[in-house]
Amino acid sequence: MTRMLFPIWSKRQRLANLLRCCSKKALPLQGVRVQARRLFNQIGEKNVIPWSALILRHAQEGNLAEAIELFRQLQNSSMQVDDFVLSSMIDVFADFALVEQGKQMHAYAVKVPSGLEASVFNSMVDMSLKCGMMDDAERL
Repeated sequence: MTRMLFPIWSKRQRLANLLRCCSKKALPLQGVRVQARRLFNQIGEKNVIPWSALILRHAQEGNLAEAIELFRQLQNSSMQVDDFVLSSMIDVFADFALVEQGKQMHAYAVKVPSGLEASVFNSMVDMSLKCGMMDDAERL
């Protein structure tokens, strides 16, 4: 029985280590990003949780190019992008006043089922307001 549990525990442990490494409490050092990426690569079958953790860790640190690239990889995978990732990415674009990227994310969001969730809608309104686009916020 121990042999069967070890691979499951090992996979869960790798995911837990990745989430811990990607948490806001982890220091924003280059070594942490490298370690997070290494842990991410060690996870065999990834679901949206490790993708989200790694994407948002990069975005929170201001490494938007890497966050966007990881998001594109997620889109190209067989994984369905969920409302958490969409709303979080839109929130990041709002925080950095990246209106065009936010609009592109909104255009993508309306094409996928999870893009119709309230959290995505709220993030779009928030981005519009933060970026001074009152007319867009009213239309939403």
